[in-house]
Amino acid sequence: MAMDASMVEDVMFYSSSSSWIISVEWNELRQYVPLVVILGVLVDIVLGSPLANSVLKPMRDASGLVEDAWVDASDAPPMTKYKERVDSEAIAREAYDQAMGVKDLREYLEKNKTEKQKMEELRSQIDRQLMDDM
Repeated sequence: MAMDASMVEDVMFYSSSSSWIISVEWNELRQYVPLVVILGVLVDIVLGSPLANSVLKPMRDASGLVEDAWVDASDAPPMTKYKERVDSEAIAREAYDQAMGVKDLREYLEKNKTEKQKMEELRSQIDRQLMDDM
């Protein structure tokens, strides 16, 4: 049985059409891959990063890093330090140090005011009181 050229083309078309349908479906789905990845990362972050922690745990164990809990000078019992993406204790220490620095600066400037500055401050207080009374 001899096959002519038209029969060969038909067979090739049918065999390639099924793979073409599959590739079209895959190409249509490929556009959603970044969306699925982004949603997966967001869900992981909202859930407290269980996936990221499970992936990074072998690396942490291998490095042998031990985190010390920052303990205040008070007699409070030591709290367990949870692993965070942002070091909130360092941020709290920085904010506290900055606030103490501002407080110390204000106290220093208050102690070292000149007589002229004290008189101007007293004058402005009297003016404010007079404006409030009117």
